[in-house]
Amino acid sequence: MDNYSSRLKKILNDKNLSVSDFCKLLGLNSSSTIHYIINDNRKPSSKTVKRIIETFPNYTEDWLLYGIEAKKENTSDNITVTAQQVINYFEKKQKEVENKFYEQGLEALHVLSNKIDEESLIVKDGEEEVKLSINRLHERLEEMERYMFLIEKDAKQFVVKIDNCLDSIK
Repeated sequence: MDNYSSRLKKILNDKNLSVSDFCKLLGLNSSSTIHYIINDNRKPSSKTVKRIIETFPNYTEDWLLYGIEAKKENTSDNITVTAQQVINYFEKKQKEVENKFYEQGLEALHVLSNKIDEESLIVKDGEEEVKLSINRLHERLEEMERYMFLIEKDAKQFVVKIDNCLDSIK
């Protein structure tokens, strides 16, 4: 392990991580930094080294930068290292769940928005039907008024005829 690239690849292999997952654990927004180190054997910045050592405390800075000392000796800190790995795992899973929840929430909002649009069209169509029904009802009311007028007119003529008949009988 005589270069940065091979030591970084060893960490990825030891931890069974993709570059993308590795970057997420380090808190990097982009994987380009790690790709430069791996592909171009670039020296990692002190900030990147610090992040790697803090995230994977069983590797030393000397080993990462110079290949000296493969790993820290196993001590009573194994519990701490294991705990940190568990924490890192759960933080990664939490982020995955949060991202999935966010994506599903957006999808649900999109579906609901489409449903609202569909219902809006149905209401608009219903509004047209209601307007037509109201117009038909209005026309029928006018027709009823016309019949009522004719009945009233005929009733007056009928009353006049009955009065005339009664007068002639008297």
